[in-house]
Amino acid sequence: MDYANGKIYKIVCNITGEVYIGSSTTTLAKRLYHHKKKTNECSSKQIIDRGDYVIVLIEAFPCANRNELFQRERYHFDLIPNINKQRPFTTQEERIKENSSQCKAYHEANKEAILTKQKKYREANKEAISTRDKVYREAKKESISTQKKAYYEANKEAYLARQKAYYEAKKESISIQKKGIL
Repeated sequence: MDYANGKIYKIVCNITGEVYIGSSTTTLAKRLYHHKKKTNECSSKQIIDRGDYVIVLIEAFPCANRNELFQRERYHFDLIPNINKQRPFTTQEERIKENSSQCKAYHEANKEAILTKQKKYREANKEAISTRDKVYREAKKESISTQKKAYYEANKEAYLARQKAYYEAKKESISIQKKGIL
């Protein structure tokens, strides 16, 4: 492909005003021919099927590679309301966000099955998990202790307030228990 012939175009439906954004390195006539094929499954098909449309060059965009062409198409994709189903270019941050959303949706839809599988795994590997946890705790003993102390110091006031509130709420039953023990 000769990306020096890069161009960004739109197909506009004269009936509904819907717009499809695309990019190509061929002529607009050749690109439109591919949109008209019966095997076309992209969202431009709904415009083409109505039969009243026009293809318009938005911008000639000579570039070095496909990635640059798609980035420029994305610029117009974001600028012009369109019916495209897929973004022409996706940043790494967008992919991470989408993957995270998909993972959350999967976990929500399969929560019970996942919990059941985890429970079975823990039961089947109880001893190995226990040994692994002991080894970890022993190796990280000092680090864990330091973290606990730091957490306590950072949350000391709230911790003491909870203790005091608990004592005040249970004062009478604590007093009765002490008398019964003595």
